[in-house]
Amino acid sequence: MGLCDEPGDVVGGGDLRALEPALGPAAAAGFALSGERWIDPSRFVDELAATLAAGGVDVREDAEVTGIAAFEDGVEVATASGRVDGSDVVVAAGAWTPGLLGRLGVRLPILAGKGYSFDVRPREPVRRPIHLSAAHVMATPFDGRLRLAGTVEFDGSYDRFHGARIEAIVRAAEGFLDVDLTRREAGWVGPRPMTPDGLPYLGRVPGRERVVVAAGHNMLGVTLAPVTGRVIAGLISADDPGVDLAPFALDR
Repeated sequence: MGLCDEPGDVVGGGDLRALEPALGPAAAAGFALSGERWIDPSRFVDELAATLAAGGVDVREDAEVTGIAAFEDGVEVATASGRVDGSDVVVAAGAWTPGLLGRLGVRLPILAGKGYSFDVRPREPVRRPIHLSAAHVMATPFDGRLRLAGTVEFDGSYDRFHGARIEAIVRAAEGFLDVDLTRREAGWVGPRPMTPDGLPYLGRVPGRERVVVAAGHNMLGVTLAPVTGRVIAGLISADDPGVDLAPFALDR
Protein backbone atom coordinates (compact mmCIF):
# COMPACT_ATOMS: atom_id res chain seq x y z
CA MET A 1 0.00 0.00 0.00
CA GLY A 2 3.03 2.26 -0.10
CA LEU A 3 3.13 2.83 3.66
CA CYS A 4 6.50 1.15 4.17
CA ASP A 5 9.08 -0.99 2.43
CA GLU A 6 8.34 -4.63 1.74
CA PRO A 7 10.00 -7.01 4.24
CA GLY A 8 13.02 -8.93 3.08
CA ASP A 9 13.17 -12.67 2.58
CA VAL A 10 12.98 -14.97 5.58
CA VAL A 11 16.47 -16.30 6.28
CA GLY A 12 18.11 -18.49 8.88
CA GLY A 13 21.45 -19.89 9.97
CA GLY A 14 24.53 -18.08 8.69
CA ASP A 15 22.45 -15.75 6.52
CA LEU A 16 20.55 -14.57 9.60
CA ARG A 17 23.79 -13.99 11.54
CA ALA A 18 25.20 -12.05 8.59
CA LEU A 19 22.09 -9.88 8.72
CA GLU A 20 22.53 -9.22 12.43
CA PRO A 21 25.59 -10.68 14.23
CA ALA A 22 24.14 -9.84 17.66
CA LEU A 23 21.56 -12.62 17.36
CA GLY A 24 22.04 -15.76 19.44
CA PRO A 25 21.44 -19.46 18.74
CA ALA A 26 17.74 -19.38 19.73
CA ALA A 27 17.01 -17.06 16.80
CA ALA A 28 16.19 -19.61 14.10
CA ALA A 29 14.76 -17.38 11.39
CA GLY A 30 14.01 -13.74 10.66
CA PHE A 31 13.70 -11.01 8.08
CA ALA A 32 14.69 -7.36 7.72
CA LEU A 33 12.42 -4.35 7.38
CA SER A 34 14.61 -1.84 5.59
CA GLY A 35 12.31 1.08 6.35
CA GLU A 36 12.43 0.71 10.12
CA ARG A 37 13.58 3.77 12.10
CA TRP A 38 14.23 4.41 15.77
CA ILE A 39 15.15 7.28 18.07
CA ASP A 40 16.51 7.92 21.54
CA PRO A 41 13.34 9.18 23.29
CA SER A 42 15.20 11.07 26.03
CA ARG A 43 17.29 12.97 23.50
CA PHE A 44 14.17 13.62 21.41
CA VAL A 45 12.32 15.21 24.34
CA ASP A 46 15.34 17.31 25.37
CA GLU A 47 15.91 18.62 21.86
CA LEU A 48 12.21 19.28 21.30
CA ALA A 49 12.05 21.33 24.51
CA ALA A 50 15.18 23.25 23.55
CA THR A 51 13.78 24.02 20.09
CA LEU A 52 10.49 25.24 21.55
CA ALA A 53 12.29 27.43 24.10
CA ALA A 54 14.50 28.90 21.37
CA GLY A 55 11.33 29.78 19.46
CA GLY A 56 9.92 31.76 22.37
CA VAL A 57 7.74 29.11 24.01
CA ASP A 58 7.55 29.40 27.81
CA VAL A 59 8.72 25.90 28.83
CA ARG A 60 8.34 25.33 32.59
CA GLU A 61 10.00 22.39 34.30
CA ASP A 62 9.18 21.05 37.77
CA ALA A 63 5.79 22.77 37.53
CA GLU A 64 3.25 20.12 38.46
CA VAL A 65 -0.29 21.03 37.45
CA THR A 66 -2.50 21.09 40.54
CA GLY A 67 -5.76 22.32 39.05
CA ILE A 68 -7.61 23.41 35.92
CA ALA A 69 -10.48 25.89 35.83
CA ALA A 70 -12.47 26.46 32.63
CA PHE A 71 -14.66 29.48 31.93
CA GLU A 72 -16.61 30.75 28.92
CA ASP A 73 -13.82 33.13 27.93
CA GLY A 74 -10.69 31.19 28.93
CA VAL A 75 -8.92 28.85 31.29
CA GLU A 76 -6.75 29.02 34.40
CA VAL A 77 -4.13 26.38 35.09
CA ALA A 78 -2.70 26.22 38.60
CA THR A 79 0.86 24.90 38.79
CA ALA A 80 3.57 24.52 41.37
CA SER A 81 5.30 27.55 39.81
CA GLY A 82 2.25 29.81 39.58
CA ARG A 83 -0.95 30.29 37.62
CA VAL A 84 -1.09 30.22 33.83
CA ASP A 85 -3.98 31.89 31.99
CA GLY A 86 -4.98 31.14 28.41
CA SER A 87 -7.78 30.78 25.91
CA ASP A 88 -7.59 26.96 25.85
CA VAL A 89 -5.72 24.21 27.64
CA VAL A 90 -4.51 20.93 26.13
CA VAL A 91 -4.32 18.08 28.61
CA ALA A 92 -1.71 15.71 27.19
CA ALA A 93 -0.42 14.11 30.37
CA GLY A 94 -0.36 10.47 29.30
CA ALA A 95 -1.35 8.07 32.05
CA TRP A 96 -1.77 11.00 34.45
CA THR A 97 -4.52 12.58 32.31
CA PRO A 98 -7.47 10.99 34.20
CA GLY A 99 -6.23 12.47 37.47
CA LEU A 100 -6.21 15.99 36.04
CA LEU A 101 -9.59 15.63 34.37
CA GLY A 102 -11.06 14.06 37.48
CA ARG A 103 -10.70 17.42 39.21
CA LEU A 104 -13.14 18.75 36.61
CA GLY A 105 -15.56 15.92 37.26
CA VAL A 106 -14.62 14.18 34.01
CA ARG A 107 -14.00 10.43 34.02
CA LEU A 108 -11.64 9.09 31.37
CA PRO A 109 -10.84 5.33 31.31
CA ILE A 110 -7.08 5.45 30.79
CA LEU A 111 -5.00 2.95 32.76
CA ALA A 112 -1.25 2.89 33.30
CA GLY A 113 0.13 -0.14 31.44
CA LYS A 114 3.66 -0.19 32.79
CA GLY A 115 6.54 -1.19 30.57
CA TYR A 116 10.01 -2.20 31.76
CA SER A 117 13.41 -1.87 30.14
CA PHE A 118 17.11 -2.21 30.82
CA ASP A 119 20.38 -1.72 28.93
CA VAL A 120 23.18 -4.16 28.15
CA ARG A 121 26.51 -3.80 26.37
CA PRO A 122 26.65 -5.93 23.20
CA ARG A 123 29.94 -7.45 22.10
CA GLU A 124 29.54 -5.86 18.67
CA PRO A 125 27.57 -2.77 17.60
CA VAL A 126 23.95 -3.66 16.84
CA ARG A 127 22.91 -2.44 13.41
CA ARG A 128 19.14 -2.10 13.80
CA PRO A 129 16.23 -2.60 16.20
CA ILE A 130 15.49 -6.27 16.80
CA HIS A 131 11.94 -7.45 17.39
CA LEU A 132 12.04 -10.78 19.19
CA SER A 133 8.46 -11.69 18.39
CA ALA A 134 8.56 -15.13 20.04
CA ALA A 135 9.89 -13.56 23.27
CA HIS A 136 7.66 -10.46 23.09
CA VAL A 137 10.77 -8.31 23.62
CA MET A 138 12.10 -5.34 21.66
CA ALA A 139 15.82 -4.58 21.53
CA THR A 140 16.91 -1.12 20.36
CA PRO A 141 20.49 0.18 19.90
CA PHE A 142 21.49 3.38 21.77
CA ASP A 143 25.04 4.78 21.73
CA GLY A 144 26.83 1.44 21.93
CA ARG A 145 24.23 -0.06 24.27
CA LEU A 146 21.24 -2.26 23.59
CA ARG A 147 17.95 -1.49 25.33
CA LEU A 148 15.61 -4.41 25.94
CA ALA A 149 11.98 -3.57 26.65
CA GLY A 150 8.77 -5.46 27.18
CA THR A 151 5.86 -6.25 29.50
CA VAL A 152 2.52 -4.54 30.09
CA GLU A 153 1.83 -4.47 33.82
CA PHE A 154 -1.40 -3.25 35.44
CA ASP A 155 -0.95 -2.90 39.18
CA GLY A 156 -2.70 0.40 39.84
CA SER A 157 0.53 2.40 40.12
CA TYR A 158 2.51 4.65 37.79
CA ASP A 159 6.08 3.88 38.79
CA ARG A 160 6.22 1.05 41.33
CA PHE A 161 9.19 -1.05 40.25
CA HIS A 162 8.98 -4.84 40.37
CA GLY A 163 12.34 -6.48 39.71
CA ALA A 164 10.61 -9.72 38.75
CA ARG A 165 9.41 -8.05 35.56
CA ILE A 166 13.00 -7.39 34.50
CA GLU A 167 13.85 -11.00 35.24
CA ALA A 168 10.93 -12.11 33.06
CA ILE A 169 12.30 -10.10 30.12
CA VAL A 170 15.72 -11.67 30.68
CA ARG A 171 14.28 -15.19 30.67
CA ALA A 172 12.25 -14.49 27.53
CA ALA A 173 15.22 -13.02 25.62
CA GLU A 174 17.80 -15.55 26.78
CA GLY A 175 19.49 -17.26 23.86
CA PHE A 176 18.03 -14.91 21.26
CA LEU A 177 20.86 -12.39 21.62
CA ASP A 178 24.63 -12.80 21.82
CA VAL A 179 24.94 -10.49 24.84
CA ASP A 180 25.62 -10.92 28.55
CA LEU A 181 22.20 -10.38 30.12
CA THR A 182 23.61 -10.64 33.64
CA ARG A 183 25.39 -7.28 33.29
CA ARG A 184 22.39 -4.98 33.16
CA GLU A 185 22.23 -1.20 33.47
CA ALA A 186 19.54 1.46 33.77
CA GLY A 187 16.59 -0.68 34.88
CA TRP A 188 13.50 1.43 34.29
CA VAL A 189 9.70 1.37 34.47
CA GLY A 190 7.24 3.79 32.90
CA PRO A 191 3.47 3.97 32.40
CA ARG A 192 1.86 3.72 28.97
CA PRO A 193 -1.61 5.36 28.73
CA MET A 194 -3.81 2.41 27.77
CA THR A 195 -7.42 2.76 26.58
CA PRO A 196 -10.13 0.08 26.42
CA ASP A 197 -10.36 0.07 22.61
CA GLY A 198 -6.76 0.94 21.74
CA LEU A 199 -7.64 4.38 20.33
CA PRO A 200 -6.53 7.68 21.87
CA TYR A 201 -8.87 10.35 23.20
CA LEU A 202 -8.71 13.50 21.05
CA GLY A 203 -11.00 16.50 21.24
CA ARG A 204 -12.78 18.97 23.46
CA VAL A 205 -14.26 17.97 26.80
CA PRO A 206 -18.08 17.99 26.48
CA GLY A 207 -19.46 20.90 28.50
CA ARG A 208 -15.98 22.40 28.91
CA GLU A 209 -15.11 23.27 25.36
CA ARG A 210 -11.93 25.16 26.24
CA VAL A 211 -10.38 22.02 27.68
CA VAL A 212 -8.89 19.81 24.96
CA VAL A 213 -7.58 16.29 25.51
CA ALA A 214 -4.83 14.52 23.57
CA ALA A 215 -4.01 11.35 25.47
CA GLY A 216 -4.31 7.58 25.50
CA HIS A 217 -1.97 6.66 22.65
CA ASN A 218 -1.23 3.28 24.24
CA MET A 219 2.20 2.11 22.95
CA LEU A 220 2.38 4.48 19.97
CA GLY A 221 2.97 7.86 21.58
CA VAL A 222 6.11 8.83 19.66
CA THR A 223 4.73 7.43 16.40
CA LEU A 224 1.40 9.26 16.64
CA ALA A 225 2.69 12.48 18.23
CA PRO A 226 3.24 14.47 14.99
CA VAL A 227 -0.21 13.83 13.52
CA THR A 228 -1.81 14.37 16.94
CA GLY A 229 -0.09 17.75 17.22
CA ARG A 230 -1.34 18.75 13.79
CA VAL A 231 -4.90 17.66 14.60
CA ILE A 232 -5.03 19.47 17.94
CA ALA A 233 -3.44 22.62 16.52
CA GLY A 234 -6.07 22.71 13.77
CA LEU A 235 -8.86 22.11 16.26
CA ILE A 236 -7.80 25.00 18.50
CA SER A 237 -6.66 27.53 15.88
CA ALA A 238 -9.37 27.06 13.25
CA ASP A 239 -11.89 24.64 14.78
CA ASP A 240 -10.88 22.26 12.00
CA PRO A 241 -8.86 19.20 13.06
CA GLY A 242 -8.68 17.98 9.48
CA VAL A 243 -10.02 14.54 10.41
CA ASP A 244 -13.23 13.09 11.82
CA LEU A 245 -12.71 12.99 15.58
CA ALA A 246 -15.83 10.93 16.31
CA PRO A 247 -13.85 7.64 16.73
CA PHE A 248 -11.64 9.40 19.27
CA ALA A 249 -14.36 11.27 21.20
CA LEU A 250 -14.09 11.34 24.98
CA ASP A 251 -17.68 10.14 25.41
CA ARG A 252 -17.57 7.36 22.79
